[in-house]
Amino acid sequence: MNDLADKYAEATRMLGKAESEIDHLQSENAALHEQNKQARKALTEAIANLQQRSRTADNLDQFEQALTELKAGHAEAAEALFRNILEESRKKGRLALREAARAACHIGAIAFYHDTQKALHAYKEAIELDPDNADAWNWLGHLYRRIGNLEKAEFAYRKVLALGDRNNSNEYRAIAWGNLGNVFSIQGDLDRTEEMYRKALEINEKLECKEGMANAYGNLGLVFSTRGDLDRAEKMHRKALEINEKLGRKEGMANAYGNLGIVFFKRDDMDRAEKMYQKVLEIEEELGHKESMANAYGNLGNVFSTRSDLDGAERMHRKALEIHEKLGLKEGIANNYANLGNVCFIRGELDGAERMYRKALAIHEELGCKEDMASVCGNLGSVFSTRGVLDGAERMYRKALAINKQLGYKEGMAADYRNLGSVSRKRGDLAETCRLWGLARDLYAEIGVRPRVEQVEQLMREAGCKS
Repeated sequence: MNDLADKYAEATRMLGKAESEIDHLQSENAALHEQNKQARKALTEAIANLQQRSRTADNLDQFEQALTELKAGHAEAAEALFRNILEESRKKGRLALREAARAACHIGAIAFYHDTQKALHAYKEAIELDPDNADAWNWLGHLYRRIGNLEKAEFAYRKVLALGDRNNSNEYRAIAWGNLGNVFSIQGDLDRTEEMYRKALEINEKLECKEGMANAYGNLGLVFSTRGDLDRAEKMHRKALEINEKLGRKEGMANAYGNLGIVFFKRDDMDRAEKMYQKVLEIEEELGHKESMANAYGNLGNVFSTRSDLDGAERMHRKALEIHEKLGLKEGIANNYANLGNVCFIRGELDGAERMYRKALAIHEELGCKEDMASVCGNLGSVFSTRGVLDGAERMYRKALAINKQLGYKEGMAADYRNLGSVSRKRGDLAETCRLWGLARDLYAEIGVRPRVEQVEQLMREAGCKS
């Protein structure tokens, strides 16, 4: 009976850890919304540039052909034409370098959706030609984040901030603070993340930029949600939703619905969580945003897992994985592997679970995503614990605990104490079991996650712990 109770506790913990994975997915989703908006704007500028040049060009047919191909989704002709413009401008000397840099940016904008390396090369070239091009630096940051190089992404965004300070541009300051917050969020540094988002909110309020304010409210809500402060999180997300509804911004509405889904998921209100995620999926399908669709599928998969609909959960997670693999989005791939590992674990397929978790851990370590590393270490610990390999289980749980302590992530720490208590129980050390579970219960109570408090208290009663 004890083994069954322990396995139930471990499976419940894994489903609870899906909450933090949703936080990261939704945070990435918010950043992708903003990048997609900026990418469409950049592509529109490239088209407008072709249209303007065609009015005065001697080789009118060439410009018109490039414009036709670009509008039809065939980028090669337009890219080649901008490459010619770039090289001709480069030959004219220093005065024409900015023109050459703009041509390079247009090449990057065209390549952004279909060729990451070509886009990266184009924006690097733009910066070589014009080191003060803040837009090029910003796009470099987005592309470095896409390929998982967070150190270079941070460097690029700080260049945007420096240029904003030099030119007294609050717009670029707000952009830089928000993007730096996204980097720190991926790294799990919640204090620095909140600091960046609050700076972005302050500037957007000064500028009376409603869209920027909505983004900042949503980002701050994610920080509060990760910390377990669900009431403040919901308040922020509803502010964001209200602004986006008034503006008619479907992307922003989808993001706010997804964020509210996180809050309801953490409160164990699965019906309302599913409703929110379905709204997200409907909007993203309408807009054709593949990345965001994948995140919505992953979130729905976690809802189905919590309801013990494992076939439905696996179907959702595999849909999400397929999209992330096609797009080459490493963090999404890792989260999908972890989610599929959870499904395998609950089914009792321990070899499959371990294989999925190790794939996820390797990517998270590569990206430096500490909170996700802690989550997967905890999952591997549960695999070892179920197999009866208690030393291996304790080692993984303590790795997770060390990371969560470093991050100050109390909900993660509570899960780790609960897991370590289960190991002590299997070893027959009742005093240590009760001590560890007591720490877990107190942390869950401190952050207001009442269902987890009740679960741990039930385990303590079954073990014979004294209050």
